[in-house]
Amino acid sequence: MKETSAESVVQGRAGDTTAGSWTGSLPGIGGLPTPAVAENPPYILMRRPLSKDPSPLSWPARTAVRLDLKIYTGAMYPRCSGILVGPKRVLTAAHCLVSPTSISSIHEQWVSDSFFVRPGFNLGRDYPGTEPVRVVKSTISKSVFPISGGYNGDNDWALLELESDLGTSMGWAQVAPMEASREDRMIHMMGYPVIPSACRTGQVCDTVSRKDTLCHSWGPLGRNHFGPIQDWVPLVPAWQGESGSGILDCPDDACVRGPLRTRGTRWTLEAINAFDSTMSGVLAKLLEGVKVPLSGVVAQGGLGVSGIDARWDGRTWELRCEGAASFDAFRPDGARMEIASEGPVVRLSPVGARMVLVVARGPGWSRGRTLVAP
Repeated sequence: MKETSAESVVQGRAGDTTAGSWTGSLPGIGGLPTPAVAENPPYILMRRPLSKDPSPLSWPARTAVRLDLKIYTGAMYPRCSGILVGPKRVLTAAHCLVSPTSISSIHEQWVSDSFFVRPGFNLGRDYPGTEPVRVVKSTISKSVFPISGGYNGDNDWALLELESDLGTSMGWAQVAPMEASREDRMIHMMGYPVIPSACRTGQVCDTVSRKDTLCHSWGPLGRNHFGPIQDWVPLVPAWQGESGSGILDCPDDACVRGPLRTRGTRWTLEAINAFDSTMSGVLAKLLEGVKVPLSGVVAQGGLGVSGIDARWDGRTWELRCEGAASFDAFRPDGARMEIASEGPVVRLSPVGARMVLVVARGPGWSRGRTLVAP
């Protein structure tokens, strides 16, 4: 294992977020299940394998990654979970990479050649067309280490930079700060638990789930009002290996429409690391180069030009697409644009952007079209 480190100063605007989430250029928007929530324990049974179907995972499930550690023999061992937050960026937990209590120095931009991520990994199979991708840089908050002191917020996060681009095809989530309004609201969690081969006597445990299977839970997010650290608590407790899993929510429960947001990562067995406004601003600064791609996206699988009717009236685009449940529009720099709906007709005013990417979405499908104003 080769390691290097360097310290750097990163400042961001409090409350800031990244440029936004992207469904990726691969076909299939399947959403996430929203089963009935158990009213009584054991809540751990609410964690289920997301899909027993060997078919490739759809969006947003394929944004989940498993973080593996490669040892000297070449074998890969599951270490933690994470989520894609950019073309070459993955968010996970800091303690998955280093143990703050065991080191005497501060490590930022910590690098190891022994960590790999596997996007959309499920049922012991890598996502078709992908293979484990090496982590080339890891940025960890200085405040994670006891020697630093002075910071009283959540800090158990690590931002991984990958050797190659996964997010443009797989899709990625938007980093957003936790808000008080999230209390008692429903959230999704996707991760890769590492569990014993058999449950011990008297232990409540799902013997179907295995470390090579993407697992999912859906339930309310509670809050303990005793301080800023470890105060957000999912109903379903964690298993080893689920550290770094994204805490996810969307405008609609099933995450079929609108942006996918991650507001924190699995931290401990009972709590999560919720991104406060300071940390989300720092992450936004680190991710400021993340842009929703325009060139080449329309021609790739799942995003075809056919089906979107666009008419220019001299000031605005009038958009129609049969069966579309929602529309999104993006500037060339990746910024999301506002769209006005009038019944079946959608209007887009491309102020300051002669070229825009329009994406129409329906249940299980998406279509894209690049528009250039005359």
